[in-house]
Formats: sequence, C-alpha cells, structure tokens
Amino acid sequence: MRNRPILTMLLALALFCAPGLGLQTASAQGPKPITKQGLIDALRIGGLTLQELVQFVRERGVDFQVTPEVEAELRTAAAQRELIDAVRTSFRGAAQAGAPPAAAAPLSKSEIVTLLQVGTPASRIEQLAAERGISFAMTPEIGRELEAAGAGKALIDALAQRPAAPVPAAAPTAAPVAAPAAVPDAAAAPAGPRLAPNITSLRDMKRIYIEKMPSDLDQFIRAEITKKLRSRLSVVLVKEEADALMVGTGENRTGTGAQITGRYLGLHDNATGAVSVTDRTGTQVLWSSEAGDRSLFWGAVKRGGPRKVADRLVSNLKKALE
Repeated sequence: MRNRPILTMLLALALFCAPGLGLQTASAQGPKPITKQGLIDALRIGGLTLQELVQFVRERGVDFQVTPEVEAELRTAAAQRELIDAVRTSFRGAAQAGAPPAAAAPLSKSEIVTLLQVGTPASRIEQLAAERGISFAMTPEIGRELEAAGAGKALIDALAQRPAAPVPAAAPTAAPVAAPAAVPDAAAAPAGPRLAPNITSLRDMKRIYIEKMPSDLDQFIRAEITKKLRSRLSVVLVKEEADALMVGTGENRTGTGAQITGRYLGLHDNATGAVSVTDRTGTQVLWSSEAGDRSLFWGAVKRGGPRKVADRLVSNLKKALE
C-alpha cells in the first residue's frame, strides 16, 4: 500500500508524542521512553503491526513496569503476549541509584479475577503467584468464583497448594490526636463495594462488564467497544461497578473441513456470535444481537473470524445507542 510508510510515520509520532511523553531534542540522554498511555493509544489506533510495536518498544523502552493491573489494561487494549513480554523487559524508568526494587505485594483474589477476565494465560497467573505469593487461602467459595471468571482446575489446584502470604505492613504513622466521639450516623452507607444503579433502558448504559465467552470473543468485543464507543461507553473489569452486563456465546470453525465440507462457496459463517446486554442483576434483557464473519460479496475468499464477528456486533450496538 503506497500510503503505508506515511501511516506508519504518523502512528509512530502519535506513539512517541503522547501527552507526558514527547520527543526530546538531540541530547546525550536521547528520546524519552514510551508511556503507558502512549502505548495504549497506539494499540487503539491500530495502524502499526505487532512487529512494529515490539520494535519501537525495544528501541525506546517504556517508563512503566508491568504489574497485573497494567497487564490487564494492555490486554483490554488488545495487546498480544509478544508485545507484553517486550514491555516487561524494556523498563527504563528513573529508579534511585543503589535502591533495591520494591517488593511486590502478594497477589490478591481480585487481581487474579481481573487477569482471568481479560484472558491472561493460566501459566502466566501461576508464574505471578509463584513470584509474589497470594494474599488469601483457597476455599471452595473462592474456587467457584475463580472458575466462574475462567480459571481451569489446574490453576485452581496450583493456587490451593500455596499458603496465604502475609501482606506487608503499612509504614507506622504518628498517633492522631484524640477527637471527640462522633454521634453514630444512622444514614451512613455500609462498608463494601459501591454498586452501580440498576438501569431499565439501553440508552442509560454508561459502564458495561463483559462476561467470558468462547473463542476469546469477549476480548475482541472489549477492544471494539473501546475503539468505536470510547466516548459513549466504558468497559469495566469489576462486575459490581457496571450498570449493565454483556453475556454471550460464540463458535469458530477451523481447519480444512470447516472451509470446504459441502459449502465451499462461502454460503455459511466460519465464526458466529450472539450476545445480550442485561441490567446489572442479569434479569432484564435490554438488547440482543448476533453476527457472523462471512462477506456477502467475497464469500469464502474473505473471512475475519471472531474479530470480524466482534466488529459487527459492536457496530449493531452502536446503532442501537444512536
């Protein structure tokens, strides 16, 4: 494509000139490392290939470290494992000379749930648990919660074999001056997660939580929503913070048999998906749609798989919100 070099240059400028990053003038220090937001913006724009992004990261470095939370953000923006591994080994932050790296806190249950929801491989979660430990003791209830988030039996068994690590104590602070006893407030809100309000109309939806789906369809939908509905809808990774839920199923036929068995003219879909948006309680369906990856004009010549299905589903959702 003749415009490819120009597009690559513009994307590179967007990546390195993101807010808080910028390009330095010629100096002994060289250009600044890439910021997390600059990398996420480049992923959402989608004009650079995986190999180009990996090359930029390795050449310039990054100014942030890959924690479970950061890894979840990158995966939500459709970052692939090769890019995340490159970011993990390219940290060039300004650490204090001679200062040992801060010990990472044990992995919490909510962190593991978040990593599962964004499709982090079980092997990576086991590695994090081995490096940092876990802050909880496995119980049948926690096991069921992790299984609902996408954990397999092997991962649950591996976590169950690890004892709960002590959480680092907070730095001591000066004792506060005693204050007069406050009168109990009967209207005070109880402790616990702040639940989003329940909605009855799709147009009232502001924050959506996407359940795990087959063929990684949920990850593709999450990336498409971030790209097409960024100013209208936010994807959250904690279920209690959402005012709407998306549930669904998908199928992706692979292999030669799926391509030519009696339907080689492209009159069927190799990948399909069906989703529903419900209220926060999951009891009222606000919207439903289904889509496939077949092209009406190109048939079997042009397929898109789950990524194309997600593109069409989110386009249908966008029309419903207009």
